[in-house]
Amino acid sequence: MQKSPDMKTLALDQLLRTSARNEGVISFAGGLPASRTFPRSGLAQAASHAILEMQEALQYDWPEGRRTLREQVAERLQARGAEVSADEVIITNGAQDALGLVLELLAPPSIQVDPETYPGALDMFKRHRCAVGVKPAPVRYCMPALQNPRGYSASPEQRAQMLEAAVVIEDDAYAELLFESGPPRPLLADARDKVFHLGSFSKTLSPGLRVGWLVPPQEWLSAAREAKASRDPQACGLSQALVEQLLSSPKFDDRLASLRRHYRSRAEQLLAKLPVLPRVHFSMPSGGFSVWVTTELHGSDEALLREALKRGVAFDPGCLFRPTGVGDLTLAMRLSFSSVPEADIETGLERLANTLEAVTPSRQRRQRAA
Repeated sequence: MQKSPDMKTLALDQLLRTSARNEGVISFAGGLPASRTFPRSGLAQAASHAILEMQEALQYDWPEGRRTLREQVAERLQARGAEVSADEVIITNGAQDALGLVLELLAPPSIQVDPETYPGALDMFKRHRCAVGVKPAPVRYCMPALQNPRGYSASPEQRAQMLEAAVVIEDDAYAELLFESGPPRPLLADARDKVFHLGSFSKTLSPGLRVGWLVPPQEWLSAAREAKASRDPQACGLSQALVEQLLSSPKFDDRLASLRRHYRSRAEQLLAKLPVLPRVHFSMPSGGFSVWVTTELHGSDEALLREALKRGVAFDPGCLFRPTGVGDLTLAMRLSFSSVPEADIETGLERLANTLEAVTPSRQRRQRAA
């Protein structure tokens, strides 16, 4: 029996979970920030100060979040050209929580996405019973600063097309991690009246803090605050206090610059080795954690992943990033360079090359040899 998309996704998720527990598997899956980049010392000092000196950090606060942190988020958006005040910022439990809040408010029957996009968003759209596709729809979900999984920044023409929708959900998760520059002007700055802007500190500080934000259009602000209050009393006050202190440090922007250099170096290391893979196509990303790789193969993503796991390597299958019904596409994968040990990159890619050779039809192998 042919598996439904949901069953297929569950099967792939289980395979990836199993591989994550296997120390013998070199994993390019997950898109995780490098643990070595977490500001452990700074977090430890901030935690000590918050617990001993900031009693309010351990107390209930307003559902929309701590005032100081909302001011800091607003100031950083203002520096990018967006007219935002602290009163318009809502602190959430990460960007995923902010996206769920937007979907509760809008209850959209349909959403337009890129041909490949963030799997967590696709999962949420399914749970909210939204029809998802690549054709124009009243609501547009996009990542203009840095697209996941393809890793490009939207061109002026692409940005204009995104803003043609009646409502835009702008996911800004990777904006601070462009290799060549700081974060670009957000869509929020160009269409304040119809952009729901989502952001997170998971990629630049630590995902374990679970601190993100939402800036809704002004006409939705009251409803968004009420919805946030009905969901939970507040995002973790202690985590908010830690982020506040790290953001207030003059070294925070230096940290961002260091992260960009680190991830660019890792991307270059991966791309230098990628030609070992047979009959694939890829390009240098503009930032972030991963490289999108397309193959010339048709078939089952699950079968390809199982074959790879037999050889001790894992990746994020391309079908996880594609909305249902986008057409008969070749197999693709997202390879994350962010958290793979440098010494394992070459070995992991050799294992993946052997996998692709094993599943390539003999006719294609003969053609290549000729």
